Amino acid sequence: MSFSGRTWEYFQIWLANLALVVATCGLYTPWARVRSRQYFFAQTRLGGTGFEYRVNPLALLLGWFVIVIGLSLIGTFSDLLASALASAFLPMGRREWLAILLSLSLGLVLQWLIVSWLLVQSMRYNVSRTLFRNLHFGFGSRQEQRSLWREMLRLIALAELAILSFGLLWPYVAWRWRRFQIRHRRFGATPFTFTATPADYRRLHLRALPLLLLSLGSPAPAIGLLVAYGEKQAWLAPLVLLLLLGIVMAFLFGVVWSCWLEAAAARLTWRSIHLGPLRFHCTWTAAELLALRLTNNAVLLLSLGLAWPWVRIRTSRYRLERILISPAGSLEGFLGGEAEKVSALAEGAFSLEDSLAGVIDISF
Repeated sequence: MSFSGRTWEYFQIWLANLALVVATCGLYTPWARVRSRQYFFAQTRLGGTGFEYRVNPLALLLGWFVIVIGLSLIGTFSDLLASALASAFLPMGRREWLAILLSLSLGLVLQWLIVSWLLVQSMRYNVSRTLFRNLHFGFGSRQEQRSLWREMLRLIALAELAILSFGLLWPYVAWRWRRFQIRHRRFGATPFTFTATPADYRRLHLRALPLLLLSLGSPAPAIGLLVAYGEKQAWLAPLVLLLLLGIVMAFLFGVVWSCWLEAAAARLTWRSIHLGPLRFHCTWTAAELLALRLTNNAVLLLSLGLAWPWVRIRTSRYRLERILISPAGSLEGFLGGEAEKVSALAEGAFSLEDSLAGVIDISF
């Protein structure tokens, strides 16, 4: 794959988008996002051909209003229902506390149900609006909506359990999330497959664990010494400096850990994706990602944020140009075969049947 974006081209789009978003008090945001995405999709090339992203920004704006109003009504509905239940089953003195507890519980449950549904619809919408050589990508189908929703509910519940387990479940959650994203996708009439296993992700996170422990443990010696000898005035200044050094080391180890894990997870994920005869390979490395991240942040800081277009173009070029597809000779034959399969299908086969799905867009 290749990326042909240029900083000056995107800077003009970004600056115009920023000015119009500010001038319209945020109402231009859907148009700004669509313009940016269309530019990046068009500059992402495979075999010399760019991708397309076809979205109606006005529909997105209307959808955002619907989502905001709907989520705000959840709180009102939860309060009313909780008050009614408390009045019906408890004496006067305890109603207020029960009403608050029920309102919070009902609100969280309803938000969990609705947000999970919105996430599924967002994925279906964004993927279905992506094309390559006039062939649509797709995510699930009308018949799969309930199963997709149930799987998303389980994913959100697992993510919460992973937090409560202090991260022990996170490798499994990461595997389930990647599998959910990939195995329900299709290009033309051919579905993607995902061959990685939970054990692969578990081994990956175990290899990254020493760096994480170094990051979390770097300030510990200084904190212990500060607790033990902090009352002595002569020791206070050196111990504070030692603590600051430990915090800096924790940050550096944390950055190295995140870069190593990101690069290793990307290599594992891409080599586990198959599309018909096509195989994918990723050549990201932790050292290159670390250098990229450090220089990007330094330039952003020195430019007071004005270098954001340069940072985004540079990052996209690195990430995309290190994605390889093999065997190279099978690409044209595969695309031709997909075009023949899809040509016999109705055009509406790749559109979403849901009336609201066309106005939902939640970025990932």
